[in-house]
Amino acid sequence: MTKKAKPFIAREKPAAKRGSARYEEAEIMKPTHINPAQWDNAVGYARQSCARIFRHGGSPVDAMSSFGLAGRAPEANWGNAVENIAMSLCVPGR
Repeated sequence: MTKKAKPFIAREKPAAKRGSARYEEAEIMKPTHINPAQWDNAVGYARQSCARIFRHGGSPVDAMSSFGLAGRAPEANWGNAVENIAMSLCVPGR
């Protein structure tokens, strides 16, 4: 008899304790005024784009400027870049 494999459940969990500054930085908040399916799709696309820019030696500012968000955050980190890019993708009329 073979053992049954347990189902794999993917969960997004920050690597820090709830309430710490690092936890709050790692967690991307879902806006309530945007369709959840659209938001998840936009975050996935933004992460993929940022990963590609990171692999080629770019910075978060480079990633944001590639989406026309250069003036928004001159001292951006990757988390802010992903969130700002996802938010810009969800803006109507774009």
